[in-house]
Amino acid sequence: MSSSNSGRLDRRRLVQGVAAGAGSLTAGATTFALARAAAPSLQEGGCDFGPIKIGAALPVTGFLASDGQEMQRGLELAIEEATAAGVVGGNIELAVVDTEEMGPERIITAFRRLIDEEQVDAIIIGYAVGTGPEYDIVAEAGIPYMHVATYEQTATLVRENREKYYMVFQGDPTEVWYGTGLPGFFQNLIDNGQWTPENNKAVVITSDNPYGILIADLFTEGIQQLGWEVPVREQVVTPVSDWGAVLSKIRDTQPAIVVNTDYTPSDLATFTRGLVEDPPPALVYEQYGPSIPEYLELAGSAANGVIWSTVIGVLPDEIGNGFRQRYQDKFGQPPGFSNAGSEYDMVNIYLRAVAMAGGPKDRRKVCDNIAGMIHRGVCGTYRFMPDDLTVPPYPAEFNDPSLAMPHLYFQIQDEQHQVIGPPPYVGAEFQLPPWLQG
Repeated sequence: MSSSNSGRLDRRRLVQGVAAGAGSLTAGATTFALARAAAPSLQEGGCDFGPIKIGAALPVTGFLASDGQEMQRGLELAIEEATAAGVVGGNIELAVVDTEEMGPERIITAFRRLIDEEQVDAIIIGYAVGTGPEYDIVAEAGIPYMHVATYEQTATLVRENREKYYMVFQGDPTEVWYGTGLPGFFQNLIDNGQWTPENNKAVVITSDNPYGILIADLFTEGIQQLGWEVPVREQVVTPVSDWGAVLSKIRDTQPAIVVNTDYTPSDLATFTRGLVEDPPPALVYEQYGPSIPEYLELAGSAANGVIWSTVIGVLPDEIGNGFRQRYQDKFGQPPGFSNAGSEYDMVNIYLRAVAMAGGPKDRRKVCDNIAGMIHRGVCGTYRFMPDDLTVPPYPAEFNDPSLAMPHLYFQIQDEQHQVIGPPPYVGAEFQLPPWLQG
């Protein structure tokens, strides 16, 4: 979180809070019904929606390809279902530009191509490493831009110039909620008698990305306020080729908590496999990467006991499970826990807003419709806060999952991801990791 952060995401308040388809109803079916209700003239021939083109700048190759491909599949499934249902005329196209290894230059090129050459009506992505330049590009074009970058700098940018960036929508809470929520998660395990730490030492590892750095900073601040020491804090450059030096420091320290905020799934899988060869007496938390199927494919049983969380994840309920099944049926593999579902949801939000606006061409009206919408998707409730057009978390900011996005905590048990919090989504109880059960 930047030093200019203000308003509802007050840093001191947050840290103080730490110290203190077919068959069943689906999100897609709900959206299609709402879209038709919003634009009854579709059936009467009163609206000429014409073709609608959605653009996406995604890392479908490179070190984040497994995540980028999840994003693309989520977009494709949503568009396929909307087309089949005849939503907004049923003429919906997808244009994808590969951002490869990302970085500002590739992001600028991708967005320029989508707007100038592909002439898309909206841009929907997961995230952009090296994010920043695209905001002025979409502001100049006045084109709806939806993402789940989980990035406080984006919220701050919109908050400080709301009128200029009225088209920039962040479909999830920012990363501050990871950093401020995690100390309280560990404290709750202690208070509930589920875990007794061997000491009060925590080791923190972060990447060279501002996202991971901020989470590490906020976690460090919060855990120290709870009386813990952080004798080791290491920053790595992603992708990581060798974890040897970091693992050696962990083993020398013998902490009770290890937190790694490098979000790359291959990095985290390699880290985990190395760590459990000679594990410290610690609980291990890893940031985001385990949500991507590649992580468990690489880590295997070594990941059992690892804790992770996401502020936007496909829920383990009727709507979320219906999406999982349709994704499995189409692509022959299950979705990950985050970006396939979030992309699917954001397409549905956008199409619903287009239907309400009578078409995609009045972009300001489309954006105003998104800003005023409450949408229940496969990942939970999307409600964009008026000051920064970012979705708030449940239960940290709003203790009502009908008004906020659930921040889910998972633990890997028997090579399966189990939700261990918050209610009402809990599917399994927390377990001590295998290396602490002996």
